[in-house]
Amino acid sequence: MEKLEHRVSQGIDYLKAFPELDEYTIEAADGHFIDHACHTEKNSKGKVYAAGGIYALNLRSGLLRFLCLVTNGTQRHQEIPVLRDHIEKQNKGNNSSQKHLYVYDKAVTDFVWWDRQKRHANYMISMLKENSIATLVESIPFDSQHEINTGVEAYSVYENKGIKFNVVDYRDPQTGKLHRFVTTLPMTINPGTIAMLYFKRWTIEKTFNNTKTRCSSFLTD
Repeated sequence: MEKLEHRVSQGIDYLKAFPELDEYTIEAADGHFIDHACHTEKNSKGKVYAAGGIYALNLRSGLLRFLCLVTNGTQRHQEIPVLRDHIEKQNKGNNSSQKHLYVYDKAVTDFVWWDRQKRHANYMISMLKENSIATLVESIPFDSQHEINTGVEAYSVYENKGIKFNVVDYRDPQTGKLHRFVTTLPMTINPGTIAMLYFKRWTIEKTFNNTKTRCSSFLTD
């Protein structure tokens, strides 16, 4: 936290141009695992699974941190239940007025769980799964003339099993490809800002993975 505050105090804030995000700590999170690494312990049956954890990159400061361990390789674990457990434990010690936004891949989408997280000021942005079953509820008005919303074709409220969430239909002006982003953020956030944050996760993916590999090697040596 001290490093983050120092970088922000020095004027390092990559999201400074988006004041609507000022209240949020925003992290792009992702799991990183190493198959059959030499340092990975074997379980009682001599079996070795991929070992690793979840890392989070602060999109405001550019600082990477190790978020939580998923498995040391002696057991098979799924990262999303571990992430949920980490956030639940974090909720117990956090001030609910501190808003936290997680940008994650589509494995993270559990609408019921994330709907409950809004009471703890935890929000998410992800890709909408192709096989998601959801019903269109209503369109959300947005400023189509605002530069940040270039490429946004629709901003809508959808519902799944009684849980409502927002979906951004964004067509990349360069490639023409349609992307559908899902979020639990309030509808006052520009849909183009939501698309920008997920694309920011994409553009840093290579550096993100390279850095995680170096951090993982360092932490497990």
